[in-house]
Amino acid sequence: MNALELITSHIADSLNMGYEEVRQVTDYTKDRQFGDVECRIAFKIAKKLKVNPADVAFDVANRIPKAWFISHVDVKGPYINIFLSDEFYKKVVEEKSVFVKKTKVVLIESPAVNPNKPWHIGHLRNALLGDAMANILEYYGYEVQRLDYIDDLGLQIAQSYWYYKKFDGESNEKFDHFIGKQYVEAAKLYEQYEQEVREILKKMEEGFEDVKSFAKKVVLAQYKTSFDFLIFKDALVFESDIVKSIFKAGIEMLKEKEAIVYEEGGKNKGCWVVKLGDVFKDMKEPDKVLIRSDGTATYTGKDVIFQLWKFGKIKGIRFEPFMEEKDGRTLYISSLRGKEMFGNADVVINVIGNEQTYPQRVIKEILKKIGYLEEAKNSIHLAYARVRLKDASFSGRKGTWIGYTADELLQEGIKRVLSKMENEDVELAKKIALAAIKFSILRISPSKEVVFDWDKALAIEGDSGPYLLYSYVRANSILRKVVNPKDEEDTPFSQVEKELLLLISRFNEFVEKSVNSFDPSIIADYLLDLAKSFHSFYSKERVIGSVDEAKKVSIVKRFVETMEKGLSLLGIEVVDRM
Repeated sequence: MNALELITSHIADSLNMGYEEVRQVTDYTKDRQFGDVECRIAFKIAKKLKVNPADVAFDVANRIPKAWFISHVDVKGPYINIFLSDEFYKKVVEEKSVFVKKTKVVLIESPAVNPNKPWHIGHLRNALLGDAMANILEYYGYEVQRLDYIDDLGLQIAQSYWYYKKFDGESNEKFDHFIGKQYVEAAKLYEQYEQEVREILKKMEEGFEDVKSFAKKVVLAQYKTSFDFLIFKDALVFESDIVKSIFKAGIEMLKEKEAIVYEEGGKNKGCWVVKLGDVFKDMKEPDKVLIRSDGTATYTGKDVIFQLWKFGKIKGIRFEPFMEEKDGRTLYISSLRGKEMFGNADVVINVIGNEQTYPQRVIKEILKKIGYLEEAKNSIHLAYARVRLKDASFSGRKGTWIGYTADELLQEGIKRVLSKMENEDVELAKKIALAAIKFSILRISPSKEVVFDWDKALAIEGDSGPYLLYSYVRANSILRKVVNPKDEEDTPFSQVEKELLLLISRFNEFVEKSVNSFDPSIIADYLLDLAKSFHSFYSKERVIGSVDEAKKVSIVKRFVETMEKGLSLLGIEVVDRM
């Protein structure tokens, strides 16, 4: 139930004005003593009539008719303050609204980590953002496809495969960690052995299946990490399968629609290029090569074709089952066999670092050039800033990720949580550690950089994931003590009860804000405010044995349901004790 919508509509109808016109000047009050909702419409009307806004406010307040959700209306100068009724708060306790199922399909690609290293915490941010947005969009009513792009044709993979075959040693280490460390050594030897690596790269482009098998082995190890963090996908799409199945058809489409041109001379002689001088007017070299002079595709070239497939404009990628995931769903993998699945999306979200802003913009512009204006509009780049150490950034080639992998982060978290527990419940410690890590990353808006700090990420107290779990556990402990709650008196709602219930009633409003902004931190901040409001209620109101016990128990239940729902959107599991 949205109090703002109810009041805005009511005022708009009473003044014979448009909803949006009134909504622009109506909001929740910052100080509840002045009311629950504040309307500043008097300023707008007074400006047109050239009269005193305070006089207009008094007149408008008198013209607002009674309604079941309004207790009374007050005027403070030019401000109209509306107080919500107890009937409204009773409805909040009773109501459990959900979003209407939508017909649109949203496809989210994340995290697209090269299959030659483990996830470090920078990759983890990508994966958590993708997972949280998928959860939020599903709750909002969309059908969501969760895909991961596996680059098994790049130079990095060629280097790793070359080193693995040339210097392979047995190791009991997790395979992605083992290969990641080998890649650090391979990068040091690249200049010396470049010819050998280039020969492998050429074989890969010709369809060398052994490299794909190598990549799959790394991916299996990476997905053990993914499952540990409760991140699950619908399908993995290998770049080699894109090239084999849809790339040629996609490039022909671009040629036919004259979106790309063949350069007869100059720096890009022999290349197929998209001309973007009219778009990127301030760039020295705005044009983008999609096909090099040797006939190989650039990353952007392949990404454009993949984007067309995501929107269902090209067909041809087939899928077959790869494995059963822990949540019960089947994880599919692209293949030359199997059946055509996925794609045909209405909205595509690519979760990629903000350094990829230009290539992602190029994709949108190409879609526009070939007439897919709606698809260009619905190509969303969920850009995020990097995660870095206090004095360095992560690099696969330099190996600065060593010691800061997602696996090591989780193990360190479990160790730290266990050190604060009376008993060694590893499963409970893991859930608390995951809540700490996930919340510390998701609470930061994607546009802002995360400077990683062990102590802040794993803090058990303060504005953290464990603090949210603690509020949930405390509320549930109240409910477990309830035997047969009843109200001896019909008491009015107290101020702390109203504040908590009003925040609960706004849950879907914050979900919608998160959807529109592609920002899970909106949900994270909301949950912090919700937990603080509950702790204020808990410290001021006795629940068990109170004269209005049933009412207070119902409020606690609504808090528990809302907190659990919100945590699940962030991919955080609740616990039954702390």
